[in-house]
Amino acid sequence: MIRDEIAAVLGQVAAHAAAGSVHAQAGTDAMLAAELRCCAASIMSASALIQHLRPSRRQQGGRAA
Repeated sequence: MIRDEIAAVLGQVAAHAAAGSVHAQAGTDAMLAAELRCCAASIMSASALIQHLRPSRRQQGGRAA
């Protein structure tokens, strides 16, 4: 389930990156900046989701910090 969410978020990153590329070529800087902000937000969201895939130290048999 988490992997599906991560895949969906990465799809959003790709879509915003493609749109950003179009705006970069067209010279529409404000829209380029908006797409880049959306990319960054989506990457941060994926980064937060990836934490759910990493086992904690306790799950690995070590002491939790």
